[in-house]
Amino acid sequence: MSRFRKGTQFSASGEQPTLTLEAAIQEFLGHHRRKGSGARYLEELTSYLIGSGRRCRWLPLLPWCMENASAMIHNLNREALARYLETTRLASTPNVYFKVTGIVRMFLCYMVAEKHLAEMPLSIERPKRLKAEVAVFTRAEVFRLRDVVKGENERDWAIFTLLLDTGIRCGELCSLRLDDVRFDRREVVVRASVSKNKNARVVPISASIPALRRYLKLRTNSTRQSESFFLSFYSTPVFAGGARHEARRSVKSLVLSTTPLTRVGLYQLVRKWGRLAGLTESRCSPHTFRHYFATHFLRRGGDIVSLQRMLGHSRLDVTERYLKLSGADVSASHERYSPAVELFSGGKQRLSASE
Repeated sequence: MSRFRKGTQFSASGEQPTLTLEAAIQEFLGHHRRKGSGARYLEELTSYLIGSGRRCRWLPLLPWCMENASAMIHNLNREALARYLETTRLASTPNVYFKVTGIVRMFLCYMVAEKHLAEMPLSIERPKRLKAEVAVFTRAEVFRLRDVVKGENERDWAIFTLLLDTGIRCGELCSLRLDDVRFDRREVVVRASVSKNKNARVVPISASIPALRRYLKLRTNSTRQSESFFLSFYSTPVFAGGARHEARRSVKSLVLSTTPLTRVGLYQLVRKWGRLAGLTESRCSPHTFRHYFATHFLRRGGDIVSLQRMLGHSRLDVTERYLKLSGADVSASHERYSPAVELFSGGKQRLSASE
């Protein structure tokens, strides 16, 4: 007995079954759901292949094919793919185009593996990805942030210290449960279900422990029933800047709800800290705290293998990019070793004979 896939169509003349492009994409997405891919990754695949209903910086594959090529997967030939990729390249940024080519190639490989396509219609070469400079807080900026957050509340101070103490990701922090923070072992557990690469890991904590303990004391009988560690406030004010929002800065008197702190809420919170601290040079986001933790961990003598485990990187080369920032403090090294210092400092600073 033959087996037929959902979405296939048959003609009375006995021709080979054909699959619509929409059904093929849904089958591809279903494959990734069965693999256990995360919700954000599935949302990304859907956005690049189908579209999310919002205006985006790329052309999703399905709408473009419906308008310019064909709605059937077997008609997705070399010429149509070449036109789609060229149109997308001209309409998007280099890094967005890099992701488009990767997702389309992955989709086509799956179609070939499932025998919906006889072969790859087009050899897709991924362009070289542009590596942006890693934005890191300066020590002065972190001290300004510290002074601002100290005047807020115990929950915000606990979040601030944990970000600096662990370099934990935004989603991982928001997904922490009460039993994930082990005070007796001085560690935080990042579960596999919330980790970016689906690998569980244990991150040590030290300086953030007192702030975390003080925050837990604020939880009432109702909020203790929630298993989430960090909770949102009722009617949390969002600081958007400007004089009319001046009265919305303080969140000292707000009451914890039973709703977990969300990723968007954390981003808005950190952005508010940056505005109140007057940060203009660095992008104030939870991930910038991760960069600061990594670079200063190495500057203070930490080894890169331990850093890789704490950050949860699958490959060491991802962690090695922080060596470029932390292997030497460029400003301090320049001030010490520049030949112009010896010549133009009036003899106030001279290199030793051994140097």
